[in-house]
Amino acid sequence: MKNDMLLFALNASFAHHALGVLTLAAHINISINSQVCDVLECNINERDDEIFYKLYKNSKDKKITGFSCYIWNIEKMLKFAGNLKKLLPEIYIVFGGPEVSFYDIKEFYSLYPFVDFLIQGEGEQALLELYKSFCRGDPCGRPRKNLREYISKATARVAPTENYLSDLYKNCENYHTVYYESSRGCPFRCSYCLSGIDNKKVRAKSVDLVMDELKIIENKYYDCENSKINIIKFCDRTFNFDIKRTNEIYNNLIEHAKEYQKIYNKKLLPYQFEIYPVLFDENSFDILKNAPKNLFQFEIGVQSLNSKTLDAIGRKNFDITQILENIARIKSFDNIHVHADLITGLPYENLESFINGFNLLYEKTKVDFIQVGFLKLLRGTRIREEAEIHGYIYEENSPYTVLQNKYMSFEDIIFLRDIEKIYKRYFSGAYIKSFNYIYNIYENIFEILRVLAEYWRKNNLFDKPVSQKVAFEAFFKAFEESGDFNKNDLCYLIKLLENDFYEHDGKRLKLKQ
Repeated sequence: MKNDMLLFALNASFAHHALGVLTLAAHINISINSQVCDVLECNINERDDEIFYKLYKNSKDKKITGFSCYIWNIEKMLKFAGNLKKLLPEIYIVFGGPEVSFYDIKEFYSLYPFVDFLIQGEGEQALLELYKSFCRGDPCGRPRKNLREYISKATARVAPTENYLSDLYKNCENYHTVYYESSRGCPFRCSYCLSGIDNKKVRAKSVDLVMDELKIIENKYYDCENSKINIIKFCDRTFNFDIKRTNEIYNNLIEHAKEYQKIYNKKLLPYQFEIYPVLFDENSFDILKNAPKNLFQFEIGVQSLNSKTLDAIGRKNFDITQILENIARIKSFDNIHVHADLITGLPYENLESFINGFNLLYEKTKVDFIQVGFLKLLRGTRIREEAEIHGYIYEENSPYTVLQNKYMSFEDIIFLRDIEKIYKRYFSGAYIKSFNYIYNIYENIFEILRVLAEYWRKNNLFDKPVSQKVAFEAFFKAFEESGDFNKNDLCYLIKLLENDFYEHDGKRLKLKQ
């Protein structure tokens, strides 16, 4: 068979690309030594009818269509797959991905009879075996009505050939973000996460192989005048699980960057890593402080600064003092963008505890951004099994977001959603002078966000598009109405806001008391 398989990805945004299906397609095509598997990528912001037309058009000459399923796309994937089977009843439909990897198999087939094969776990070998069975003329050696699941076992294959990577990244100069995987699995078993469930150990590529593979992507950036690449993001769930290996990669990337600076008159290509905050050593800090500015970006999973919460989710011996010191030390180098994560809705974390943690994280580290996430009780996770213990009420359908628990009411969670939106809107370069002025008065980051969030909620600003001009006006009005400022303070705030607006938007803004 030739070009008889299509793998379909529905990405979360235009800037994202589906490393999973691209990896599967490259693996199959290299293994068969022929272009037998195509990929179709769309994103959830496109119109459903246009997405489905593309899916139908690309599937109608295929024998197999595979769907890559995540919490953000599962409902649409089920709809598209069901409709595709109605139009193309002879096509074989395969489902895989994290969102379907922890279903009871019989239940899944009962609920979704239009799905012919289910792949749970890593998919390379399972999908290849499935394809080969089609080549033999009889899928799995069984009649169509007797469906068979393909459950993949984690393999040691984490070191693909150069041809494989060349195929995988052959068009990556057109990507804004390039995702790269240097390891699989996670050494930790956090109760809310899928990454460590089936992996007793992390399987990692050697440092030499990682550097050789990155060279393929880097060349697409440095050698291509019109390359769209903005960043390489490592998909490793805990990049610094092996600190010696991690330090070697940091060192190599720094040396590469210095070489590129000599040869190319071009901005350095940055790398982003997901970092476990306690896994640093002195060598790490010595290396990182000498990195070129903005070469590295860190996403650091703090999740909570409540010790009881950390124990409950499986982050035992997670030294809070050490976490804050490590992050603050990295920030002190002034060359690495640091993004820290907190999760709302974890066990034993009430509103007061969350606010204290947010303030502590900001005060002690001055990270560039605090990402407030909202807990999702994913299929297969321990925390979902413990839902009754903690009084969880959560969405029945994907993405299974928590609505309330014993520790936070629904109103608390909605309030924190307001805070998250306000933080994203105002904690940016557009308001830098005005925000710093307010912070020097309040000396409490969360109190500033609370004042702004309550003003937006009171004036119904959350339920409609808000222009930059209106957002600046709301910033002033919120603190004018707070009663915390005298007339002179407010006059000075007006000047700062007008100046920030002009510097950021290049336009004049007139605010009145």
